[in-house]
Amino acid sequence: MMADKILRQEEIDALLGNKPIKEEGLPDHLSSSDEILSEKDKDTLGEIGNISLGAAATTLSLLLNQKVSITSPRVTISQSEELKNLFLVPCIAVYVEFTDGLAGFNVLVLKQTDTAIIADLMMGGDGKKKREENEELTEMEISAAAEAMNQMIGTAATSLAELFGFSVRISPPKIDFLKESTVPFVFSQYQENLAVTFFKLTIGDLLDTEFMQIMDIKTTKEQVALLLKKYEHPQKVEQVNLPEEKTDFPGKQKKEEVVFPSEEFKKEIPESLETEFKLEQQKFNLILDIPLKVTVVLGRTKRSIKDVLSLTPGSILDLASLVDEPVEVLINNTLVAKGEVVVVDENFGVRITNIISPAERMQYLTK
Repeated sequence: MMADKILRQEEIDALLGNKPIKEEGLPDHLSSSDEILSEKDKDTLGEIGNISLGAAATTLSLLLNQKVSITSPRVTISQSEELKNLFLVPCIAVYVEFTDGLAGFNVLVLKQTDTAIIADLMMGGDGKKKREENEELTEMEISAAAEAMNQMIGTAATSLAELFGFSVRISPPKIDFLKESTVPFVFSQYQENLAVTFFKLTIGDLLDTEFMQIMDIKTTKEQVALLLKKYEHPQKVEQVNLPEEKTDFPGKQKKEEVVFPSEEFKKEIPESLETEFKLEQQKFNLILDIPLKVTVVLGRTKRSIKDVLSLTPGSILDLASLVDEPVEVLINNTLVAKGEVVVVDENFGVRITNIISPAERMQYLTK
């Protein structure tokens, strides 16, 4: 006896043509048969994390009144059941869902010892409070740390909105405190692969650790596709040829009068905007002394394990770079510029010749 279920036209075509059936409601690039991220996807996802959580580091720095750095994203793929092996319990997980703009969820996971330092700083302490190894956090400490993590996720969502060019909203956060190596409640119903990104977190001289960001594969592939589409297909700019002005005397150009804004125009600027600008400038000035790690890369090469083991003093490694090719300048492991090597007072230096634009950075990742 035939089932009452009626096949969709897509399913009939797939059966007749031996084509794979795509899950209903999913875009082509998010089909369930293509869930694992490629190396290109991982690099792009790491760059998205650098941008979004880099902004979150600024917010956390203002909240804690400490120098905060979030760098070195490392992307891995894990099944939900395998997550418990990645958690260094006890730890705290803050979970939000994307409610507008993007689909899926975003989870940040921090160790309890790291959370305690953040909570102490949030409550006005110096972050050096001595604690027993297995001492549990109080409700007030959990609430303070959760607020800091919520602000981080909120800032990251705002950064994603600016990056993609549309509104991104998130739900109120849910908190899960894990005392044992168990799967958090937010993943209990997930059977699919998850994208786990490890970030290095440093807070002043108090903390040097790692935390985890977890998203489902469909969310990560959606973000990767949006970013690659934005920078791989830049909008064409139409060139407008303006007619040349004729001058009365050959060889001489007509001088144009330069009109400066009047005082009346300046008065039209609302005082609220000026005040808001001053406040934003003050916030920006707070982070100007945050140190950044600058690295110059002369070149790269790949060698087999056999070649590496055979290296001795005096061995020469050929780099895949020409002599006059610009060197790469990285800040916090992110390519920002290119330049040429110079000598300054018997020391090596780099003269910047080109600042990398976001579009060039994405082209660099897609090579």
